[in-house]
Amino acid sequence: MVGSIQGTVSPAVGNAEVQLLKNGQPIATTRADANGRYAFTDLQPDTYEIRVVGAGYKPHPLQTVTVIGGQTLANNLTLERLVTTLKGIVVAPDGLAIENAAVTVKSAKGERTQNTDQLGIFTFDEIWEDVELTVTVQVAGMEEQTLKVDALSEGETAKLQIDLVAIPDVPDDNPDGPKTGSQVGDLAPDLTLSNIDGKPITLSDYREKKMVLLNFNRGQF
Repeated sequence: MVGSIQGTVSPAVGNAEVQLLKNGQPIATTRADANGRYAFTDLQPDTYEIRVVGAGYKPHPLQTVTVIGGQTLANNLTLERLVTTLKGIVVAPDGLAIENAAVTVKSAKGERTQNTDQLGIFTFDEIWEDVELTVTVQVAGMEEQTLKVDALSEGETAKLQIDLVAIPDVPDDNPDGPKTGSQVGDLAPDLTLSNIDGKPITLSDYREKKMVLLNFNRGQF
């Protein structure tokens, strides 16, 4: 006496291929209808495997089923969607992860923004496929970082590590960057000091001299 298997594939992607195998070898194939329903009939009582493949979904792992003569085995299958993902971590110059960094990903298909979690991690699920991506990271006190990511294919996951660089401190009166001490070409400040005899000497009095030697007396013992 023969038996049968019937069930549904969820979600009902339509035209999903359902395979019936025996000892790992395909012996029958059918297609789920628009409602996800499929069936195998006139099966000899035995142990079989079932696998289902749907476009845009991960292949369902082999599922072992047992057919009993004169009975219909109900067997429903659930597919997991292939998700294209962009994920990564944002790292400070000291190597520590940065929380709440603003990460923006752009493509010709749109733009999305999120902040990193407490571990410095960001994840964009169901990101656009087959287009180049631009990722920009912004954090107060850090230089903005922008990088390009090659187009991802269906179900692919790209992983990034974005290392930030601190913005150097620049005094308000020195927009070209910090300097240490006097530089060659700087105008010396005009000052008046007493010479060894106690007479006042003003530096500007020696402006036309080619060389001026200042000797600071540290005192006597």
